[in-house]
Amino acid sequence: MQHAPISWARYVQENRKMRFLEVYEGWNEGRLTQAEVAQILGQCERSFRRHIERFESDGLQGLLDKRLSQVSKRRAGVAEVDQAVQLYKSGFGGWNVAHFHSKYKAQFASARSYSWLKSVLQGAGVTNASGMTPLALTCKQAPQDTAANAKS
Repeated sequence: MQHAPISWARYVQENRKMRFLEVYEGWNEGRLTQAEVAQILGQCERSFRRHIERFESDGLQGLLDKRLSQVSKRRAGVAEVDQAVQLYKSGFGGWNVAHFHSKYKAQFASARSYSWLKSVLQGAGVTNASGMTPLALTCKQAPQDTAANAKS
């Protein structure tokens, strides 16, 4: 059974919680001083005391970094992403991303960057890393015979 990959932010949060619990026990039992615990956690003593206060009042939830759970205000909505993909598929298939982006900005008054548009189209599978459509990559030009061209 495979597990879903864990995000980096979640990994950091879980790691922070486990490390804090280990050193908190050592500090509570008197084996470690606040200075030693702070050094192990890579923070100052004052930060460790703040963590103790939050842990004792809110439990493990008090240790979480709330900034990591917030969604960016600039994040594109699902409708905007779907609209860009459908627009590319409907009338601009075969265009590279740079040309489509210039048209997308001009005609549809979008403030999104080229990088955003490229990652959206790649995520949808309509372009690849080179910025070209998979169809454009499979179509090959007829081979040019330079010897035959030189004789004529």
